[in-house]
Amino acid sequence: MANPTTISLDVEQYKAVAEGINTTAVTLVVTAKNLLDRGLQSDEDYTAAVDLAIAAGKREKEQKDNFEPLCSYLHKAHKSATGLRDKYAKPWTLLKDALVAASKRWYMDALEAKKQQEREISRVAQAQSRGLVEEAQELMDQGDVKAARVLLDRARTSTAVVLPSAVPRVEGARVTDKWKASCTDLMAVITEIAAGRMDLMWETRGEMRPLVIVDQVVLNAIVSRKGDTLQCPGITVEPDVQIGATR
Repeated sequence: MANPTTISLDVEQYKAVAEGINTTAVTLVVTAKNLLDRGLQSDEDYTAAVDLAIAAGKREKEQKDNFEPLCSYLHKAHKSATGLRDKYAKPWTLLKDALVAASKRWYMDALEAKKQQEREISRVAQAQSRGLVEEAQELMDQGDVKAARVLLDRARTSTAVVLPSAVPRVEGARVTDKWKASCTDLMAVITEIAAGRMDLMWETRGEMRPLVIVDQVVLNAIVSRKGDTLQCPGITVEPDVQIGATR
């Protein structure tokens, strides 16, 4: 990394140079604004617009070159600092993640074991209740109504035992039950959306966002290869042009 003593870290110094560049280009800005406001109406306007775009590009480069030493130094400093941060934090991150993953597996297994125990106890309780009812019916048939009522009362109050929490509480830790999902068949998801059985747009953090999106980078790569032969419902292909200064 460059020696900081060879690079000024005074932001005001760079701002002063930037303001100077803008000051020398006032005419360019006014001319361009007037042209844009009235719109291009002739070949001369087109030529002027391209020339002004090239001139604006040069000013853009001057501004970037002005801040480049400061940006480069700060970028290298940031990269160096974050590299050290990640180097010393990574072992702890890996250890934490391994412990959390093991804890999650134990937590989910413990909950499942608790549910299985509850189902078994409920099954046993129901079986006991049915047995008591059958015994009560036999007593009723024998004319012992009082004893039968006692058994029926026991049957009505026979419920599954409520087990304690399967996971102990850990002070300083927060455990939040939630759900997770992953896409295993993109075409199936698209089919459900197209059929109206799944919404495309969902509210997320205060804004509406699509469940499925088109990757614009991939779309640009496809249209650059296929041009106007690209035909797909929902995709519009139209002519475009790139204008810039010659090398």
